[in-house]
Amino acid sequence: MIFGAGTDIIEVQRVEEKLVRTESLKTKLFTPTEIAYCESKYRPAMHFAARFAAKEAFLKAMGTGWSGGHKFSEIEVVNNALGKPELF
Repeated sequence: MIFGAGTDIIEVQRVEEKLVRTESLKTKLFTPTEIAYCESKYRPAMHFAARFAAKEAFLKAMGTGWSGGHKFSEIEVVNNALGKPELF
């Protein structure tokens, strides 16, 4: 079995522009819990971008990427009691 680590880099401004331009994109990419969390923060786009990058990295690690039949809204990024992000 091969174990690896990677980094997914995303431009916050680009995410912000896309979310402003296409309101329905939020519900396609994020769960209601994620949307509520991100929108409660001072810079929501930063939090949306972080969650998007985590989901994209997860799908890449699974070997499926965007075309693997998984919807981004089926994957949820939450912070545990210590603030560490976890995927569900």
